[in-house]
Amino acid sequence: MTLQSGQRYTVYDAMEASGYFSKNPANVNSRNDEGLPLYKGPVEFPMMLYHPQGHERVLVPGVIERTSWGTVETFGEQWEIVSKQVNSKEELAEAIAEGWHRYPAMAIRAANETWRKERGLTPLPVPAISAQSHITELEEKNRKLTELLEEAKKQQEALGTSAATSSSVKNAGLV
Repeated sequence: MTLQSGQRYTVYDAMEASGYFSKNPANVNSRNDEGLPLYKGPVEFPMMLYHPQGHERVLVPGVIERTSWGTVETFGEQWEIVSKQVNSKEELAEAIAEGWHRYPAMAIRAANETWRKERGLTPLPVPAISAQSHITELEEKNRKLTELLEEAKKQQEALGTSAATSSSVKNAGLV
């Protein structure tokens, strides 16, 4: 919403004015009623995830009007990507396995490639994912791949040991 003075005023401005952000321990400036800092550092949970196919929900229905060019357009429609909140690593792992996305950009990309394309809708621009989020995600992927590699090496060593044993058993004529 834009005020008569030309300044923007959104729901986030209203939330900040009411002190919502100053009481959230995930924010650096957060303070309790006594003025002591509440900041706990980056908080992993709760976390919001976005629909696997990027489905959208209409928040405010638009007004359908005929334009001066003779076309029918919808004006003022507001929508959001369907999302859900997870509160633990178990819930996160389950939702990721179901295909839910960590970032809205991934859900928008999925929507552009699936249902928006099928319906002949114009693809939405895909916003960039922050560098820090991308780095964190790559570090997590690297950690998991390293664990898998170590496990595979252990299995290969175990198989190599058993293969060497079985070949020495064969050479000894015990089989």
